[in-house]
Amino acid sequence: MIQITHQFNDDRSKLILIADADAKEQLIELVADKGQDDAEIEALDHLTSNSELQWIDPADTGALTDAPILGILGDESHREHGPFGNVPCGKDADGALYQPILERWGFEPYQVRSFITDLIVDGKAVFINSW
Repeated sequence: MIQITHQFNDDRSKLILIADADAKEQLIELVADKGQDDAEIEALDHLTSNSELQWIDPADTGALTDAPILGILGDESHREHGPFGNVPCGKDADGALYQPILERWGFEPYQVRSFITDLIVDGKAVFINSW
């Protein structure tokens, strides 16, 4: 289990993922075993299972990108629109249920490098919410 932590800057425009020396070593091994793309999801498994952060599909935010996106979801409701889109999460007798996307951050340099590379090299990866 890779223990990556996170913090936000003061205005929450940046989500900063942080890897200590042990996590960096585990990330190197993970990339060697799984390859870069599969490693991205597995690397954050512990974080997304034990924090408010969740993987967000870019299409659910209306974003025209393939950037990795992490976000915070609200409670299930029948309301179809959150501030940054919504995630369908099932239905009940009254109709479809959605979780609003309350906040989201993307890793913009995804076309030139993986956030895992930043974690391994710098010990941090910065996701931003400027779009």
